[in-house]
Amino acid sequence: MSALKAVIAQAAASLTTLLLSVVIARTGGTSALGNFAVAMAILMLAQAVAREATIVTLVTRAPTMQLIRERCERQSLIGLVASAVMIGGAALTGSTIMLIVGVGAHGILLASYGRLVSLTLWRGRLAIGQELLLLTCVLVPAAGSVLWGWNGQHALTVWVASSAAVGYLTAWRLRMHLRPRWGGAGRESRVGGVFAAQSLLTAGSVHVLTIVVAIATGPVVVGALRGAGTVLGPANLILTALQPVVVRHLSPLRHGTRRQMVSRLAGLTGVLAAGYATVALAMVATALVYGEVLLGSAWVDVEPIIWISLVDGVLNVLSFVPAAAHRSFWEHRRSSAFAVLAVILRFPLVLGGAVTAGAKGAALGLAVSTGALCVAWWISAVRLDIAQPREEDVAG
Repeated sequence: MSALKAVIAQAAASLTTLLLSVVIARTGGTSALGNFAVAMAILMLAQAVAREATIVTLVTRAPTMQLIRERCERQSLIGLVASAVMIGGAALTGSTIMLIVGVGAHGILLASYGRLVSLTLWRGRLAIGQELLLLTCVLVPAAGSVLWGWNGQHALTVWVASSAAVGYLTAWRLRMHLRPRWGGAGRESRVGGVFAAQSLLTAGSVHVLTIVVAIATGPVVVGALRGAGTVLGPANLILTALQPVVVRHLSPLRHGTRRQMVSRLAGLTGVLAAGYATVALAMVATALVYGEVLLGSAWVDVEPIIWISLVDGVLNVLSFVPAAAHRSFWEHRRSSAFAVLAVILRFPLVLGGAVTAGAKGAALGLAVSTGALCVAWWISAVRLDIAQPREEDVAG
């Protein structure tokens, strides 16, 4: 997989989501943005589960095209479950946004499968083409929303319809198997199920927390958090894009001294923190002046937490390099332990804060838990075993 192609595809997808958040907030307010946040949390949770259940097991071997087609059945099953959950949630809450996303969820999951297969097993051109096409489709209704006040749900409908169409066309072109079933046999089937369950505690835990907070407090709290994330989106995109570069940059340190490692970690962290803070402060300053233009009435709920969210973002940056060092050194056990620790810290702090103090309490809970995790990541990073060889080093 080309890291550059993965970054381009991720950047296009992030920009699309950013545009959707802006137009929905402008025309629907905080509550509509919260409903969008919940719908996207369910969708991204399904994508995380499907990725672990299918792609992770595929990349450990040299899969045939037939096997790739068969594993799409698992993706199809997860997509139908996500669709049913969102349509059911829309029926209970009356959320049109959740209904729109729910109707297209199955096709969106198929598009996600094609993108991930392209990035991990092929040359990535299919993934880049998909994401740039979807971004282009959203630009027109997004511009209409900003310039002429079109309803943000129009842009959302275009994105859902385009994504689902891309998913079904890709599945048809590649002759994917769409019968919804888990499939597989023996150990592979069990391992896929274990990886899928683990994703609920790792990559999917943030999405689970979003859903739980929305159930406990309503859509306004998660809408405010989503709005703050939208303001800081360009700065956060930098971290997403740089992760594979940082991991690769840190790999040679396993052959150096501990002092060299700590010095490199501190230097990289300083550079990233300065870059992030510069972009984030510029975005916050812009929002303080043009917040209502950017987010409409939702800015009233976003403004009280924007500085707390900025602090949380900086703490995430300070955690980013030591966390990347663990990946570079293949310290999967410690990384898994920190994933569990994140769940233990975030759920009571964020949920408790949301229930007692609304969006401000939830934002404070996030910042406190991120700060604690930052300290833990650094304590572990300076104790990494730099002399531990990796399997490829021993084999080579």
